[in-house]
Amino acid sequence: MYLKYKSNFDKYPSTLIKGYDQAAFGGYEALCLELLSRAAGGDKHVLCVDCNAAVDVEDLKAQLIRRLNPSHVYDTTGIFWENDVIQKQLKRYVTDDRVFGVLYNGAWSDFIDRAALLALRRQVEEAEGLVLLIGIAAGDVTQGDTLVYADMTIWETQMRYRDGSLCNFAADNRDEDFIRKFKRGYFIDWRLDNRHKQSIFSRLDYYLDTVNRAKPSMITREAFENGLAQLLRQPFRTVPFFDEGLWGGQWMREVCGVEDYTKPNFAWSYSLLFQENEVNLTFGDVRVNIPG
Repeated sequence: MYLKYKSNFDKYPSTLIKGYDQAAFGGYEALCLELLSRAAGGDKHVLCVDCNAAVDVEDLKAQLIRRLNPSHVYDTTGIFWENDVIQKQLKRYVTDDRVFGVLYNGAWSDFIDRAALLALRRQVEEAEGLVLLIGIAAGDVTQGDTLVYADMTIWETQMRYRDGSLCNFAADNRDEDFIRKFKRGYFIDWRLDNRHKQSIFSRLDYYLDTVNRAKPSMITREAFENGLAQLLRQPFRTVPFFDEGLWGGQWMREVCGVEDYTKPNFAWSYSLLFQENEVNLTFGDVRVNIPG
């Protein structure tokens, strides 16, 4: 026993944001009602949902279709070169080493067939009614009438690599060694995602946190920007993570109150590993994860 009392360590710290409760939407029902309100009153409305490479696009698309009932649905899968072509482009960055790679400094456009992109853009332009365009780099196809960025934290990305539910970009490697998947994420996928998010951020209408598969959270760009501004004017904590290791024990389970019993021990915990720790903002009863 390390403690004589129950741990009071806050494993899920969040910063309360004031003044933007009405700009936050928790769960599919609420966020889809908000998106439908944006589309009301016109003959045509293009909803563009640009996705982080770790987002489960098929699941997100199915959830939106069920609730929005769009007239036309398009995704960006077909604008990218075939996987084998992309793998040849990335070969020198992936390397044969299990751990070390080379940082990729390009953009999603490096892997896009320009003719296919223009063809998809024409389809979206010619479609009528409520049009849903979704996928990686969707914001490069069209601005749309409403632009949403669907994001994913790095830690949750790693958990999905580990449980086999997520492949790397353009790689059919669901069952590959976790270390190699992490390497590809670190040197390639996450660099592309961050650079793309920065390039379209000023055009966003909404930010969508998809960490919770069953109940994603969405906020307006104004709420996002003002939330971070409020965060930076006060003390705050990032969300810590805990992981097992060869030399792990039970100290973190007791002292930090870690209740995950699927792991035999805990050896690692970080609160300030910037890329992998996220901040959490609370708007009323809606909590939003934002990657570092």
